[in-house]
Amino acid sequence: MPGDIMTDMPFALHPEGLYKAIEGYSGFGIPLYITETGIADHRDDRRALFINGYMREASGMMRAIADGHDVRGIYYWTLVDNFKWYNGYDMKFGLYSYKPGSGQEPRLKG
Repeated sequence: MPGDIMTDMPFALHPEGLYKAIEGYSGFGIPLYITETGIADHRDDRRALFINGYMREASGMMRAIADGHDVRGIYYWTLVDNFKWYNGYDMKFGLYSYKPGSGQEPRLKG
């Protein structure tokens, strides 16, 4: 949609979607662990916005917990940039940059 903040993949940021997903899956009556969340951001100019938006109380996980949903954990995808079968090393999801074979140590982004 016009005005959406986009990731490097063709996905828009919608922090309110995390709350809706938690709310929907809470109906199963089991503890929830969110095991894959992250953003492809090669410029590293939207990663903090993504993390803050999905965690903050107004639209994400903290609101879900306050509303009584049994969320036990969330894991950011991923610590270092990694290989994706479809995109190779082109999508930069990691909190640390990594380029195999470059001789460089992983370094914290942002």
